[in-house]
Amino acid sequence: MRPSEPITWQAERVHGISNRDVRGKQTLSEVSGDLELELGAEMIIGHHVGVDYRVLQLSLPKWKPSATLDTLKLARTVVPGLESYSLSALVEEFNLENVLEGRPHRAAYDALAAAHVFVILAKRFDGNGDLTLDAILDICGSNNAEHRAENRQGSLF
Repeated sequence: MRPSEPITWQAERVHGISNRDVRGKQTLSEVSGDLELELGAEMIIGHHVGVDYRVLQLSLPKWKPSATLDTLKLARTVVPGLESYSLSALVEEFNLENVLEGRPHRAAYDALAAAHVFVILAKRFDGNGDLTLDAILDICGSNNAEHRAENRQGSLF
């Protein structure tokens, strides 16, 4: 996807994506309608997810996920005392380097890393097998109140 502004050298260095790489690609505004339909009201999980959520909200103002779950908040609760809670540090902490393909700061890599980290943290937090969505939302989420009222469920695992 091509950003609306040219990619700076700093962003290219971090993400490994250049202006040449995105030449001819669609912009977010060009695919926003299809993307809103695809995302629906699903919840999103991510590391420091508020950043991603704010970026998506700027381009998809009509999109409202049912909840956001932040693996950064969950990690601070479940594994206190780590020197760093960056996604890279958690990937290393949980020995996920060989499970993940690609490189950090690329969308697919970061999404899969956050998913793996979420599952590990949720299972560690759970302990006895009766973890509910409400319990997770209390620790690391922000949510649409209607979602809690309409979508009560049993355990996550």
